[in-house]
Parts: sequence; C-alpha cells; structure tokens
Amino acid sequence: MAQQERLAAAVQRQPGFTPPPQLCEYFAPDTAAADTEAGAAARACAAIVGLHPDQATDAIVEVALALRRPFAVLPCCVYAQQHPHRRRPGDGGPVESYEDLLAYLKAKHPDIRTAALPFFGRNQVLYWLPPG
Repeated sequence: MAQQERLAAAVQRQPGFTPPPQLCEYFAPDTAAADTEAGAAARACAAIVGLHPDQATDAIVEVALALRRPFAVLPCCVYAQQHPHRRRPGDGGPVESYEDLLAYLKAKHPDIRTAALPFFGRNQVLYWLPPG
C-alpha cells in the first residue's frame, strides 16, 4: 500500500471522521450565481481550493473573487488549445506555457499572491485573501 493510501486510511479511522461531500457538477465562472448544488456550496464555503484543477482553474479564481472568498489554486496543465481566450498580460499573446498561465491568473486581481510549495515540479500556488 502506498504511503498516501495508508495516510488516507488512518485519517478515515479517526473517531468522528466524516468525509466531505463530493459534488459532481461542472464548475464554471457563473457557478457563484447558479441555482445548483455547486452554486450553493460555493456561496456557503469559507474558501475555495483547487489542486491541479485543470479546466476549472479560471472558474475557481473568478468565483472566489466574485464571492470574496479566499482561494488557493495549484495550477498544472495549461490547456492552451481549449482556452484560446486566455491572453498574457503585457503583450496580449496566447497563454501557452506554465509561466504564462501563472501570469494570466495573477492578472485577474492585483492582490493575488504566489508561493512555492516544498516539492519538485509545478509547485506554484496562487492565492488571495480578501481584505478585512
């Protein structure tokens, strides 16, 4: 058994452990206003987190900003072909690389911050904490 599986099994054996609900809905920029289970969850949550969120990356940032909820995303894949609307800040070119994606996401709000997590690979987390 892999270390991650052993850790998950140990956590689940803890008294009172209740796994969080899983929502199988499309998470989009309009989720914040949607009359759906995902919309209600987004409006009720304290923070929105995406680890390797793929195509939901933009939506996580936009929904969190719209709802003024803290967020953290750890983007990985760029999906340039699926997101031709993404433009690099500065020169307006297409977002084609990981570095471009980080810059594009950071440009969504002047207070979005970046931190490096302590592992190899695509380890840049972007986060925002609303004022107050």
